[in-house]
Amino acid sequence: MKNKILKTTGIALSIFFTHIASAQQDNRVQIGLDAPAYGVNLLANFGTGVPGGWARGYRISNNDDSESFIQLGTNGYLDAAGKSFQSYSYIGKNYDRPFMIFQPDGNIGIGTTTVENNEGWEKALQINGTDHAKLLVTTNAVRTGMWSHSSGYYGAVAGGMVGTHTNHPFSIVTNGVSKVTILSNGYTGIGTTTPTERLAVNGNIRAKEIKVESANWPDYVFEEDYKLIPLAEVEAFIKVNKHLPDVPSAKKIEEDGLSVGEMNKLLMKKIEELTLHLIEKEKRQEILSQRVHMLIEKVDQQAGEINQLKNKR
Repeated sequence: MKNKILKTTGIALSIFFTHIASAQQDNRVQIGLDAPAYGVNLLANFGTGVPGGWARGYRISNNDDSESFIQLGTNGYLDAAGKSFQSYSYIGKNYDRPFMIFQPDGNIGIGTTTVENNEGWEKALQINGTDHAKLLVTTNAVRTGMWSHSSGYYGAVAGGMVGTHTNHPFSIVTNGVSKVTILSNGYTGIGTTTPTERLAVNGNIRAKEIKVESANWPDYVFEEDYKLIPLAEVEAFIKVNKHLPDVPSAKKIEEDGLSVGEMNKLLMKKIEELTLHLIEKEKRQEILSQRVHMLIEKVDQQAGEINQLKNKR
């Protein structure tokens, strides 16, 4: 058995060096056992104008050079089909339909021969698809991606998408610290990684305008059948509970937070109740004012009558 192995190895080496010798005649190195279907075709820094139309560069191709699978080009590379390259390198079947292209400026394109870099960034990576394309960064469990889809996907509208493909949170990190966290249930936290609402912000919010949608606005206070709590009862409630009726206590707000929409409704309700109390007080004041005026007139009348009696005496 050992002799057979050595004999086979010797034959293989003999064929190998025979091909190397023949390769030196046409300025290329071809390695393979089934001539002429060479498995690997390497070119390395040969002069231009050599037999076969080869120029400087490296290529791994099929047996008849009609299609190149990996080509590393240098100045003015000319392939078997007669296409000229400006120092490009690529992996694919031919330059006009590559799988991946490496431009001399360092830009990389996948699925395209021209990397779009109109802004002139120092380096650009482009993944191109006719209708959709994606970039994935994955582990065994987590799949994070960036998608471009012309008709929309994952329930999103047409356009760009970014996030996780698996059931995992997605975070935006700056300076090595998570600043925005989106949980798989859609809860989003800013400054917190454990949001318990659709949007949880651990910090201040500044905006020119905030619009809160709310139902059951308390205009029902103005209905005729609405029972307005007398101020005496309000006073008694305040003395015991130290807050207005229907309004949560300070302790409750500290524990559960403050709902802007609900609090605005409660405040409006109290304003409307207070308005009704003021209207009622004004009516009573008007009645009292009229009574006082009538009493004054009556007193004045009686005083006049008394004076008349005094004068007759």
